[in-house]
Amino acid sequence: MKGSLQHVLAFIIGGAFLFLMIYLIDDPSKTEALSGMLKVWALVLGIDFAISVSYFIWQRPQKIG
Repeated sequence: MKGSLQHVLAFIIGGAFLFLMIYLIDDPSKTEALSGMLKVWALVLGIDFAISVSYFIWQRPQKIG
């Protein structure tokens, strides 16, 4: 879960920079790639968070030996 929280922090920082650039440029045709990257990164963050939560619900079996 620690890795997911670090990923959320990185998303917040990077997303703020991307959003700021999109806002300052203020031309959707020029910032389309930036917006797309923000959406892809949000999707990856959601998948990472879902995997992390699944480890709490279905814990890994303990190794014997």
